[in-house]
Amino acid sequence: MDDKSIILENIKECAREHSYGLTPFAERIAAAKLRFFGVENWRNCPCVRDGLHSCISEVCKGDIEHDGVCHCNLYKKAANP
Repeated sequence: MDDKSIILENIKECAREHSYGLTPFAERIAAAKLRFFGVENWRNCPCVRDGLHSCISEVCKGDIEHDGVCHCNLYKKAANP
């Protein structure tokens, strides 16, 4: 399995664990995470580098609950939670 696939699987698992869905941009965002951070730091947000935004952080969860999607448009509220 290549590094992008590993990140994408991590993203999918994180979504399942928190009962969120993924947007159609998941593969592109996984590629960006790989370019910017590598596999080791896949949770880091490629859009906002403030130390608060990361995959399923409290800020991310708040965005999903309030806006329906996270800031970088990766995770979304599941249609049937």
